[in-house]
Amino acid sequence: MSEMIAIVAGLEQKVHQLLDRNHQLTEEVADLNAQRSNLQAALEAYQRQQSQLEHQVQALQMARSVLGSDQNTTDAKQKMNTLIKELDRCIGALSV
Repeated sequence: MSEMIAIVAGLEQKVHQLLDRNHQLTEEVADLNAQRSNLQAALEAYQRQQSQLEHQVQALQMARSVLGSDQNTTDAKQKMNTLIKELDRCIGALSV
């Protein structure tokens, strides 16, 4: 009979140990889930920032290609002035 009591006591001790370990692991899982959520939010924020920066880079590249170098800018201004003068002449011819 004392053997049975010892076995039951040993089983009770092991059950308590398992319950304690289960509680520890449950807390650890909750902490890891919270950490994962925080990291996911940070990742999404970084992805949004990266997307915004990529749009800025594209806008700057487009502006740079439109403006070109100083010489290209000067040439473009001269061409626009020439076109404006031609338009003025055409409008003048139509008015007469």
